[in-house]
Amino acid sequence: RAVLPVDPKNKTRSEVATLRLVRQMGISTVPKTLAYDADLATSTAGLGFEWMIMERIPGGPLADQWRGTSWEAKVQLVKNIVGVLARLFEHPLSGIGNVLNTTESGAYSVGRIVSMVFFWDKHYDQDVPRGPFLSSHDWLASRLSFVLNNSIEIMDTSEDEDDIEEAEESKSLADELFHILPSPFPPDVPLPEPTIICHDDLSFHNILVDDSGTLT
Repeated sequence: RAVLPVDPKNKTRSEVATLRLVRQMGISTVPKTLAYDADLATSTAGLGFEWMIMERIPGGPLADQWRGTSWEAKVQLVKNIVGVLARLFEHPLSGIGNVLNTTESGAYSVGRIVSMVFFWDKHYDQDVPRGPFLSSHDWLASRLSFVLNNSIEIMDTSEDEDDIEEAEESKSLADELFHILPSPFPPDVPLPEPTIICHDDLSFHNILVDDSGTLT
């Protein structure tokens, strides 16, 4: 895989570390990372992109097999997927962010978040905290900051009345949510909140199965 520099170094490092950690949990349905380069400044490969070489997983997208898969195979597939998710649930992490480092001994750390909403459009250049977050309050506050920043920019620069009106409504809602945020999500927590690894896009196109519909 060649990776666009949407979050330089961190996206590739996080993917490699997460795959390694998931395999350490005993989940073999993710590929091994054979080699990677996340630092273009020191790269000698000359590709011009961050890259990863991964083990090839057999099978094809579930989207291509679902209609022709038997009911019994579908039931077993769902059980297998639930088993993988349950294994992740049995290995809690600490704090909200991305796994950015694992060692041969199995140690890991949760670092800054590498999430699409934190780097798409102009978000990467905005001065918004990126974690690791101790609490849901802090994570949600950063998410709301993007809404506020985007709304204010549109209000200051756009000449389209509809865009300005929509930005004003978005800002008003974000301000209101900021105000009530501490009620359901306390800002002061004694310890980082427990979390688990979560697949952010578990779709029919991101699950591989063989011709019989068995999870690969």
